[in-house]
Amino acid sequence: HGDSGLQVAEDRLANRHVVVRISPAGTLTLEDRATGERFDELGQVIDEPDAGDTYTFSRGKSAAVRSGGPRSRTVLAGGPLVGAVETGWTMPSAGKGEIGIRVVTVLHADSPVVRLRLDIDNRATDHRLRLRFPVGAGSTSLAGAAFGVEQRAPVVPDREPGRIEYPVLTAPAQRFAAAARGRRGLAVLSPVFFEYEWTAEGALLVTMLRAVGELSRAELP
Repeated sequence: HGDSGLQVAEDRLANRHVVVRISPAGTLTLEDRATGERFDELGQVIDEPDAGDTYTFSRGKSAAVRSGGPRSRTVLAGGPLVGAVETGWTMPSAGKGEIGIRVVTVLHADSPVVRLRLDIDNRATDHRLRLRFPVGAGSTSLAGAAFGVEQRAPVVPDREPGRIEYPVLTAPAQRFAAAARGRRGLAVLSPVFFEYEWTAEGALLVTMLRAVGELSRAELP
């Protein structure tokens, strides 16, 4: 069958379509060989304090957490058809407790799709865990919906006095959320319904979990 062209190392996966570098911090750098575009710090884990309920996220007072303890990197599959690297670490939560995270980054021999599997051992409360994917292109996002697609601009925070409730910054998506301009673009694909935020800085943030202790709280902003 010949050489598939798939290259696998603890810190690098590559084929004829893309090059993926796995940093010591667990984030990814993606280079598109067809366009020359580069995307840095993909998949950064961000944990935020959450004082809300199961209906609405409400930002707590403590700082967000973006880093954790020592990380391990292990090659799980070395080719020729599938390359897979496991990265694992434990990080303190922005809420109460800590979180164990295992990420398996997978690249197939002749596919431009980078697959991520996350196993989260949540031992924390009152927090929201998200993944950040900076796109750096486009003014609106495009997300899958039940009967088509939805185009959305970033939500402008509205803190006008007298509002019953502030508008939320997140939105629902089915199958994908994406953004692009010209030759530069990125899509986050998912087999399930999920929540995401499209920011004015050109980043897609995907909610992995929220852990809150109340079904419904009164007097949330």
